[in-house]
Amino acid sequence: MTDIEEDGHFVNGVWVKNSEEEKKESETKSNSGSGSEPDFDRMVSDAAASLKATVDNIVSTGNELINSEEKRAELETKAIAAGHSILKSFENAVKDVKKTIDELEKKK
Repeated sequence: MTDIEEDGHFVNGVWVKNSEEEKKESETKSNSGSGSEPDFDRMVSDAAASLKATVDNIVSTGNELINSEEKRAELETKAIAAGHSILKSFENAVKDVKKTIDELEKKK
């Protein structure tokens, strides 16, 4: 597992780690299968979680395939750095989208 936090959500374009109560609430909601449309923050949170899981999978696969501890550590370091870079770009894109949405709502 990487040092990237997995359980969380976006609030105003910033990743926030879920509290224990939010984790339980999220599990309850996912089990109830509510019929409402997904909200923007939930969609962004789901996408971010998917990105994080991908980075974890890359690190895990590399650790299984590479025999050298040195190469494993190098791969893990690069994968974590890439994951942080991707998530930062994702956060910036979310901020830009939120800004555009806010500007469009002001024009209404």
